[in-house]
Parts: sequence; structure tokens; C-alpha cells
Amino acid sequence: MLLGLVACGQPEQGGGKGVIDSSPVKMLSFKAISSWRYDDDLVGMPESVKALSGLRVQMTGRLLAIDDLESRELLLSENREWAGCGGPAFHETVKLVFAKPVDLNAHLDGVTVVGTFLVNPTFVDGYCVELFRLEVESMESLK
Repeated sequence: MLLGLVACGQPEQGGGKGVIDSSPVKMLSFKAISSWRYDDDLVGMPESVKALSGLRVQMTGRLLAIDDLESRELLLSENREWAGCGGPAFHETVKLVFAKPVDLNAHLDGVTVVGTFLVNPTFVDGYCVELFRLEVESMESLK
């Protein structure tokens, strides 16, 4: 059903520039992006993950709030747990960027998203706070 949304150009929540790309969509799992040990910058990141940067991917996971429950930027994780030090490592999450705010509470059972995946190391005060970003073009709730 999600691919039908993409093909028809009717995404539930749009990101990017509001135009649906017709290029092929690659399935991307959390296992693929987190199967390495983060040490310093991108050292050790598999070439297969780096090669996905700039490509359209489909991912399924659970939304996590960064600041607010309704935001243009949320995290996608394999798990719903976000308990400070007990939550997922940052290389086990993908920052989702939407064109308009999304209500986290409307998607508690998980989502499937399609968009452009970017390997995007971002540093704040010398600490890496983001490795992966997905510019969302469509999203569908799992429930």
C-alpha cells in the first residue's frame, strides 16, 4: 500500500520539495545501518551503508520525539524505548525530516517511511549527534 501511495503521488506526510521521485526504492533495515561499532566519525562504517547516501529508501520503525511530540523532525528507531542512557545508540536511529509537523501520538504503532537517505554526520560541541537523516516524502502508519 505504501508503494501505491508513492506511485500515485499522494503521500500522507510529505517532506522534501513536495515532488514524488520515481526512482527505485531500496529496503533499508536497522540491522544494516547499525551493524558496526561507532568510534570516530565514519571510521568502520560499512561501504554498503555509505553507498546508500542520496538514494531513496524505505524503512519501518517507531517514532521517537527529539524535542516536541509534534515536530518536523523526529527519530526513527527499531524500538519505541527512549530512556536516556538506556535508549538506542545514535547510530541505531535515523533523523526524519518532514515538510510539515507530524503528531507523534498519531503513529504510536510504528510507521513505514520512504524518502532520501543521507549519511550526515553532525557534530555539536565536538560530539556526533546525528549520523543518518531521511528526508521523508511519504509515511504510513502500521496500525
